Amino acid sequence: MQKFFGVAKLLPIVCGAALCVALGLGIGYAWQRVAADFPLGWGASVWTLHSILENELQREVQLLDQFERIRREAAAKQWVKEELIAQRITLREAMAHFRHLSVSTPRYVEHLRRAYRGQSDEENIGRNVLAHVQEALAKYPARAAIVLPRLEDELRALVTPYEFTRLEPTDWN
Repeated sequence: MQKFFGVAKLLPIVCGAALCVALGLGIGYAWQRVAADFPLGWGASVWTLHSILENELQREVQLLDQFERIRREAAAKQWVKEELIAQRITLREAMAHFRHLSVSTPRYVEHLRRAYRGQSDEENIGRNVLAHVQEALAKYPARAAIVLPRLEDELRALVTPYEFTRLEPTDWN
């Protein structure tokens, strides 16, 4: 009976040790899985973590700069829309403002070519300005019924001199 009680006292110690080993193996396995997702690995040092943190902080500064540029661009476009609707600037001037604002946006003209499919880049920019004005006047249909046809006519007058008529073989006679 004495021997049984000795094993009974040893059993919780053995179970505790086994549990600690299992927990340690589980943490080691989990760390390997995390290390596979991040460039840390087993040999990650304070310097490695420091350089990763510095890179992320630089990326944050870049994103904040980009956000500020986009915010300023949106505010400028809002001003242009308001001035155009109030007839304080012409459509040609609004298009010039939009083109100037788009200089900092890569692939702006290519995006407009896909979106509007106009005869020229200038027509695409004009259509983009009209889309912005239409969106601004969405809550005011009576005002939109006056402003949008006027701007369409203005755009047509700007684009028409550059259009050409394609001659068909039947026109040659």
